[in-house]
Amino acid sequence: MSGELSVTITDIDGVTKTFGADKTAELYFTKERYTPFTYFKGTFIEPITNKRVKEVCLYRDSDLLHCGTGDSVEYFSERGTPKLKITSYGYSKQLGQDFAEPGIIPTPTLDTIISGAGVYGVSCQQNTSTVPYVYYEEKTTVWDAACIYSMKAYQKYPFIRGADTVLCSLPSAEQQTFQRSASSLVRCGKGQRLGNIFSDVYTQDLNGNWTYHLGNSFAAAHNITRAKYYPPEREWVYDLNDQLKYYMYFSDRGREYISATFQGYLGEDLCDKETLALPNYTGTPEISKLTVRASPAGVFTDLQFYFDSFCNNT
Repeated sequence: MSGELSVTITDIDGVTKTFGADKTAELYFTKERYTPFTYFKGTFIEPITNKRVKEVCLYRDSDLLHCGTGDSVEYFSERGTPKLKITSYGYSKQLGQDFAEPGIIPTPTLDTIISGAGVYGVSCQQNTSTVPYVYYEEKTTVWDAACIYSMKAYQKYPFIRGADTVLCSLPSAEQQTFQRSASSLVRCGKGQRLGNIFSDVYTQDLNGNWTYHLGNSFAAAHNITRAKYYPPEREWVYDLNDQLKYYMYFSDRGREYISATFQGYLGEDLCDKETLALPNYTGTPEISKLTVRASPAGVFTDLQFYFDSFCNNT
């Protein structure tokens, strides 16, 4: 069964108001496998107070789905009804905006990188593997460092679980599998997005020759020629092949996908599994994108399942 969605909005004085379905004109929440933050927007029936908003949280029952700043806030009246319109990005967005101090972090775990940044409200997976080092170039963001670490340690791209928790991989004990009734299916489809894919990536050896190369057979099969030459970067000196894989794998993110829209929201999260029996696909893939839409007309969940180098590739 679908849980109840509610939103709490805390003003600068620490006063919190809660908005349930009866006070919600519209609500939109989304998160995606390659995006380092959650995004929320909503319109609520609210007496005009002109208070500065400090924090916005979205819950499903007691489960926190989103927590972040009030990035855009507007109080207005529409046909005599006072309303509040708000958009909010999860606190983890700041990981991609915060430049880290350049230099080497020896033997880091994911916690070394994320906790060291001191971004409010952000946590991370604990007890992750140690890698020899992560090097911060000038203007390297904390999220960049987490991506480099995750590639070194797990050959994976990090993602946001819950509201603002960074994970490199999801422990099997935490992964849930969902299954919905056929009657709840509203729409399904499949598609491809090939605009970002690289066909070849190169980097130089110690003599300056472009001997390191990685080709993309998927791109070749689709007649795509899009080569990239990257100078060797200090983050990857320990194994320049990982540098090539990092850029290549990220370039074909979401290259093929299955989509499905259902009535209600069951509490799915990124990298949970969904058992699907669709006209165009049958299987139990991991979720790569999640969008929840709510209005007086009801609650709907849009799910996408990517098939690329990082997602559903086994």
